Amino acid sequence: MLQLIRPEFVEIGYINPGRWKHIAEIYQELGLLSTKPNWDKFFFTHQEETYRKWITVIIIVLLIAFLIACLTTYIYSVNKQLRKVLIQKQRANSLKEMHNQVLSMIADDHPLPAILKQITLNVEAYREGCLCSIMLKPEDEHVLVPVASPSLDAKYLEVIKQVPIIVGAGSCGTAAATRERVIIPDIQSHPYWQSVREAVVEANLRACWSQPVIDHSGRVLATFAIYHREISSPTDEELHLIEEVAQLAAIAIDRSRMLELLKQSEQHHRYLAHHDPLTGLANRALFSDRVKQAIRLAKREGSHLALILIDLDDFKKINDQHGHITGDKLLCAIAKRLKTSVRNSDTISRYGGDEFVILLQGLSDKSEALIVEEKLLSLMSEPFKIEGNEILSGCSIGVAFYPEDGSDENSLVHVADLRMYTNKRQSK
Repeated sequence: MLQLIRPEFVEIGYINPGRWKHIAEIYQELGLLSTKPNWDKFFFTHQEETYRKWITVIIIVLLIAFLIACLTTYIYSVNKQLRKVLIQKQRANSLKEMHNQVLSMIADDHPLPAILKQITLNVEAYREGCLCSIMLKPEDEHVLVPVASPSLDAKYLEVIKQVPIIVGAGSCGTAAATRERVIIPDIQSHPYWQSVREAVVEANLRACWSQPVIDHSGRVLATFAIYHREISSPTDEELHLIEEVAQLAAIAIDRSRMLELLKQSEQHHRYLAHHDPLTGLANRALFSDRVKQAIRLAKREGSHLALILIDLDDFKKINDQHGHITGDKLLCAIAKRLKTSVRNSDTISRYGGDEFVILLQGLSDKSEALIVEEKLLSLMSEPFKIEGNEILSGCSIGVAFYPEDGSDENSLVHVADLRMYTNKRQSK
């Protein structure tokens, strides 16, 4: 029986339902079986086997559900991270666009207050809930003044309109004094804010983070501050943002001041091209141009003009006795005194080392020029006080008239020079 049954291959009592169903089909084909048996009753199934099957099914279903849940959680986590990265990238692009906008304004030479205001507005748009302020340090002053604080209360700005650069003067004054970032999470209870606590409470401000704005040479140019209405400390991202904005503000302020220095230099050079660097009077080039214009106007209107040439007496002796520095100061004092004797429409020029010439235009009569000549002689006879010394500097004057004595500058100056030397000889 063992050889026939072979229980080592097929367990005793094992029934193959498929085999029995196949036998039933053959019996039906042979006409030996009229209907198929009720297989549910034909095959015996132990109750434990049924439970085992259901438990197996349940376990398989649970495993599948667990795998689906894990996969769903993983996909959700990945999507969440991707959304976070995308949002960060969009925010970074947004901040980059804001910085590019400011750099474009700097390149187009917009006014500095407008650039700094745009910087603060950009940060407030980028970080909702914050209030930004840039306080500028005027050159040669040891204070900070608010120049761009679009969201801060006007009363509070009035209180901090001049913040001394010392440790303890709020976050900004301390940051400028120490040249380091100052983070105060609760300014209403911090000793640095004791002097302005009432204004801070009224403005509903709680936190202030201040970053000094420093140029490439190490000078403090300004401070950039972020305020919050709740007690708060900055994240690493916010600290990086504060540093970026401070660098951007430094570029704007530094460029603005360089442009201002360049404009002043250009103006100074233009001024020197037409004025005497010592006395500030018109030089020969400017004086010649004024004479040409005055002659054209006199021809058109039929009026007169006069050139008054003034030569200082013994100016070399004054230089030798008191020194060239005192001599230069004397020339400046003479220039100031000459200005008081003529009209604003007239022109005074330092024509040489110790020579001055005055253009009087729009004269109706020669007597007007002679009156000015007498006034000049009277003024020049009074002593000058230079460095505690009284110095007398007389002068000789020659006057030439247009059109009687000449029709151009050279001829008029020549006649005035001759008359001046004649008067000099007579006075001696």
